[in-house]
Parts: sequence; structure tokens; C-alpha cells
Amino acid sequence: MIKRKWKLIILPLISVVVIIVLFLYISASWKRTKVGILISMTGKYSEVGSHMAGGLEMFKLENPDSDLVLILKDTQGDPAICAKLAEELIRKEHVKVLVGETTSKNTLELVRTAEKYGVPVLIPRPVIYDLDDYDCAFELAPDVYDVSKVVIATLKSLVGKDGRVLVVHDEGNDYSRKLTKNLDSNLKEIGYSVNPVSDISRWRKDDFNKYSAIVVHRKYSVEMANIVKRILSLGYGGRIIVASAKLELMKEYLGEKTEGIYFIDYRFRYTEEGDRFSKKFFEFFGTRPYLSAVLMYDSLSYIEFLVKEKRGIPLKEAIRNTPYRGIAGYIGNETDRKSLLIPVICTSKGVKPLDRFGR
Repeated sequence: MIKRKWKLIILPLISVVVIIVLFLYISASWKRTKVGILISMTGKYSEVGSHMAGGLEMFKLENPDSDLVLILKDTQGDPAICAKLAEELIRKEHVKVLVGETTSKNTLELVRTAEKYGVPVLIPRPVIYDLDDYDCAFELAPDVYDVSKVVIATLKSLVGKDGRVLVVHDEGNDYSRKLTKNLDSNLKEIGYSVNPVSDISRWRKDDFNKYSAIVVHRKYSVEMANIVKRILSLGYGGRIIVASAKLELMKEYLGEKTEGIYFIDYRFRYTEEGDRFSKKFFEFFGTRPYLSAVLMYDSLSYIEFLVKEKRGIPLKEAIRNTPYRGIAGYIGNETDRKSLLIPVICTSKGVKPLDRFGR
């Protein structure tokens, strides 16, 4: 009789405890937000991907109590794998946010897959090392990945409100054509006249001197350097703007004679001085880290902010309002003392100076 009474008391108590534990576990799991991270850790972008992974590990180590559950997947630089992994993360892992920090073509697949399921996407910065990838970038956010805005800002500061501009571009390259088209329409609106050409082999000094500035854009740095050399050899005295230039390569090809030439370096630049993560990352990786790792690490706090604020992230808003994205570069010339290198970023709101951390 007593045993039966104990059973009647203990069994309900055990059931209540089990229910409470399950409730707490489910509540804790529900509270935690799964974030799918898709990056390329093998092949062409392996070095960048490895730094991304390091940044994520650091975030987890320093934020053990974070509500974020970070699920890292390697896209292997393959758009098809990227799309498949994105689908798996959404359907099987039930991620609340997808983060893409990989090649532009992969990012495009990531965006398309996320759109299909209505999952918000955060793009800290699509890695664009090849100009061919700009086609994808234009499709993702045409008003953001438009270096023509940086060129226009440069022209305004160097030439003034109006003037004649010669654009030496590459008719066979899609991005170069888009850049020229945007330059043409935007410059005409503010009083400039634009003449796009692709071949200047027969041009003479007088032909060039009709223009107050010359914008040079080709796919390869060596091509741009050769064009600049020809223009300089004919004694052109105006401003030369080299768009989307790899500064180190251009200096190598041109030597130190770069007065009057203004380079727009489209890549994000890492600066050790004043960077709040430099010491931390230096100790962690043992070498000077890539800026992309810093971006990825800090952008996770942005995801956390969005999750805590319970803000929806529509696709266009995610792309346009992500703190770190756009074409970053420098306007200026290191050898010209009158011209300081001004770091700028091209966003949907126009061209603005960057602070030391690229915000």
C-alpha cells in the first residue's frame, strides 16, 4: 500500500521534472539562432577561406555564451556545391540566416537559393579578385559594385564641374563596357562630354590634348600600363585615371614615374596601423592576416545585432546595409605630395571616405 502511494507521488514528480527539463532544453535550442556560413576553403580562394575559418573559430572562442550557432561549410569554389549546401542548411539545419563570403559566382547561387526559401542573406563582402566576377556583382547589387562612381568622384576633385573625358576601355570585356556605359551616362548628366575608344595605337599628342582627363580601364594591369606609357610618351599633360588598378603591379610596370596618374585600387586594403583587431589576429594566425578575415569576424557581431533586434533582413536590404561591402579603393597618388591617398568606398548612397576599419 505504501509502495503504491510512493509510486503515485514519485512518478508524477519525475514526469514533471522531465517535462521541465525538455521545456528548458527546447527553449534554449529555440533561442539559439543557427547561421549557415558558406565559404571557399579549397582551390583558388583557399587562403581567404582559411582566414575566414580562423575568424569564426576566434569568434566562438571569445563568445562561448553567444546565442549564435555557426555552421561552417566549404563551397570548394563551386557554384553548384554552394547552391546544394545552402539548400541543405535551410531544409535540414533550419538556419535563420545565410552568410556568403566566397567567390561572386558562388554568392550569386547562394542568393538565388536563399530567395527561393525566403531566408535572409548577409554578404559581408563577396570576394572579387577577378574582373570577370564583376558581372555577378553587378547582378547582386548594381548600384553598389559600380567603380564608375569612384571615377566620377575623382574627376570632380581633379578636373572640376565639367570637361572633356577620354575613356580608353576594353570592348571585349563585359565589365569594362558596363563601366564605360555608366561613366558616359553619369558624366553627361553633370556636364562632362565622354568619348569611349578601345584602340589608341594611331593617336597623336594633339588627339590626347583635347581632353582634360583620360580614364583607362582594361582587364589586365599590363595592358593598362602600356596604354599609360604610350599616353605619357606623347607628352600628355592632363590627368590620367587608372580604374580598377592593382597598385603594386602598376608601380612595377610603370616604375616610379607616376606623377599626374591617379590610381583607383578596387580591392579592400588591410592597414595594420590603428586596426583594433591587428594584434589579436597577428597572434592568432602568426602572419599578417587578410582584411577579409577581419571583416568576417566582425560582421558576425552584426548578425548577432540583427538577431537580437529581431529585424527581418530582406535580400536587397541585406546587400545594401551590410556594414562592409562595396568597392573600396584609394583616390590619389603616392608620389604626388599635393595628393594624399584618400580611402573611399562606393555604396548605394554614393562615394564616401572610409575610416580606418572600412565602415
